[in-house]
Amino acid sequence: MHRFAYKQTKQIAWKILLRLIPEQVLSKKPNETELSFQFKNGCELVLKGADNPDSLRGSGLNGLVIDEFASIRNAHSVWQEVLRPALTDLLGWCFFIGTPKGKNAFWELWIKGQRKEDGYESWSFKTSDNPFIDKKEIAEAKAQLNERYFRQEYEASFEDFTGLIYPEFNEKIHVVDPFDIPEHWETVASIDVAVSG
Repeated sequence: MHRFAYKQTKQIAWKILLRLIPEQVLSKKPNETELSFQFKNGCELVLKGADNPDSLRGSGLNGLVIDEFASIRNAHSVWQEVLRPALTDLLGWCFFIGTPKGKNAFWELWIKGQRKEDGYESWSFKTSDNPFIDKKEIAEAKAQLNERYFRQEYEASFEDFTGLIYPEFNEKIHVVDPFDIPEHWETVASIDVAVSG
């Protein structure tokens, strides 16, 4: 596992699982080096990073939870070539969770889920849906952040940043009403803010 992914996994998910999983259901002490839990019923829970996709190869998985799928480099290939085949033996299931990051492999799976294609389903939850998050903090973030970033980070919106020269562009703020240009003005430059196809 890549050092950063290992550290991040250990700081977040590992600590949460240590609190949630009672010792009585484990067959032995949790393995902090491998970030794994062995259960008395023979099951195993292992935390891994996707920095090195080949380290994820294997077979016989009952299920996967892939966190921050939109942030995985070459996510589509990792899913198609490495993770999906590992679920075949046991007809395993998979949850893809995370924050949208433009229209990428995560967005494609989201669309499949909305259409209920190929057995996929998808749901969306805003930060405001979480009863443990202070509503005042969300309101402050909305006031401080660019609308597009706020929608992505707080409202689980798939915002398209690809091809944008100026992502902060806002028609209400940055478009000037038509007027006659004086002849003595020099034309300096222009920007095409359209999204590339």
